[in-house]
Amino acid sequence: MLRFINERGVHYDPSTHPEVISLNANGRTTFGRRRDNDVCLDSLRPQLISRVHAYITGDADAIAGAFTLTSVGMNGVSVNGARVRSTVGLAIGDEIVFGADKSLSELVYVMESLTSSAAQRTAVCGAPPSSPA
Repeated sequence: MLRFINERGVHYDPSTHPEVISLNANGRTTFGRRRDNDVCLDSLRPQLISRVHAYITGDADAIAGAFTLTSVGMNGVSVNGARVRSTVGLAIGDEIVFGADKSLSELVYVMESLTSSAAQRTAVCGAPPSSPA
């Protein structure tokens, strides 16, 4: 699960700045501006986020679950301040910045758990976050 870090104290639209993102524990979760991504992200600076920007792949068969992030957007993704050039493994506590770097992008998330729960809220592209059943 990823949690949004609102360091600027600004109110953001949850359909483009989801507070909590549940990751697919046994498959791919896609991120970007395009509406057919699993998670729509849109920066206050639209040029920072590509139509398909990155994806996180989960492997539920790995010990304790394993997630990797692959950057495919032009402005990239950084994990713990280091730019991701291709694919990197994720761990609890990792800080993920979508688009350029932390000084430019407000899309800062922290990896909180390596498991996924049906009760977590996730924003769907073009729709408000769904409520738990």
